[in-house]
Amino acid sequence: MDDLYHTGGPFKAEGLSRAVSRVVFRVGEIGDPRIRVGDEVVQLAEQVGFGGAVLLVARRPSLHERLAAWFLRRFARSAREVVEARPGSA
Repeated sequence: MDDLYHTGGPFKAEGLSRAVSRVVFRVGEIGDPRIRVGDEVVQLAEQVGFGGAVLLVARRPSLHERLAAWFLRRFARSAREVVEARPGSA
């Protein structure tokens, strides 16, 4: 897939013949463009404005990242609790 133009609403890409590692979202004026990453929702229009671009890069997590994610799932109620518990964070 080289280009996909979407005029609004949620969409899901499945059954692609090759892995996707880079996706560029161009922010238009229709709707409320946003993307969910984990538990966070990023408002694209607020971040880059109309006509701006957001680059999403997908890659395999490193061993360190996988271990950290496992630890958080296993021992912390949420990643936010871990961050909020750090000294000096508020």
